[in-house]
Amino acid sequence: MMNNFNRTFLAGLLLGGLATSLLAQPMSDDQGFSVELDAIEVTAGVPVPGDPMLQAANIDVLAGEDLRRRQRFTLGETLETLPGVASITAGNMVGKPVIRGLSGNQIQVLSNGIGVDYQQYGARHPPNIDPFLAGRIEVVRGASSLLYGSGALGGAIDVQAPAFVFMPEGESEALADTLFVYHSNNEQWDTGAKARASTDRFSLDAGIMGRSAGDLTTPNAATAAESGNPSDPKFTGELPFTNFDQLNAQFGAGVLTDVGEFGVRYNQWNNENNFLLPTGKGIGLWLNNDQLQLTGAMPLASGWELKPTLS
Repeated sequence: MMNNFNRTFLAGLLLGGLATSLLAQPMSDDQGFSVELDAIEVTAGVPVPGDPMLQAANIDVLAGEDLRRRQRFTLGETLETLPGVASITAGNMVGKPVIRGLSGNQIQVLSNGIGVDYQQYGARHPPNIDPFLAGRIEVVRGASSLLYGSGALGGAIDVQAPAFVFMPEGESEALADTLFVYHSNNEQWDTGAKARASTDRFSLDAGIMGRSAGDLTTPNAATAAESGNPSDPKFTGELPFTNFDQLNAQFGAGVLTDVGEFGVRYNQWNNENNFLLPTGKGIGLWLNNDQLQLTGAMPLASGWELKPTLS
């Protein structure tokens, strides 16, 4: 057996060495060389007309720990880590979402399914949304966003409050979350708290977020007026009229009955801020949004469900 192995091994070395020497020979221009690959097939589905509610949609969802990890001060900054999404900023309080290069009136922002009008065309008007109080954020791109109306040509963003949660019979649950952030540049404080309590019949959730900031501070350098160079900044040092105050809150109460699930939810967004104008003067804005919503979900026969909403 050993002799057979040695002979086989030596034969393999000879053949391998011969093949290596042949492959290692330099190729001339007259020699042809080709490599044959396995067949590669590329197929694509043909668009089939049908109910737009049943077609595939390009949707990103932020919820739970993923939303908590990506959460930032503004809606635009919270979503800008998603593919194709960016943010337009105008100070710490403004972060307007951009989807595939489109923004403003071409992006529909919704709060619990209800369109939010926040003067989308204005550079100093952020969406009336606080990401800290959200339970789920859906970003819809492509043709599916047109289901949200003609104002959603570039996409739609639906910011939803925490869903009502009901426990198994006889059980209860209580959860709480807090947030404290300090920004040294403008002495900004972000202080928030939210909580949820659930039983087998009732679900309560509430949250509040307060933000207060002074003027922004930039490095002291020569301004364009001092240096005569138009590329230099127009203002440096402490920038006046860049302070703001926010107080945002939400409250929800749900009840589970033998007929179905019913709930009431209130959202409040209040923002007072100044903006530094190119003239060196300032302008003050007070932006406020209140939303009250009544919802229901009643199972019917044959798998149907009646879901009335009053906002």
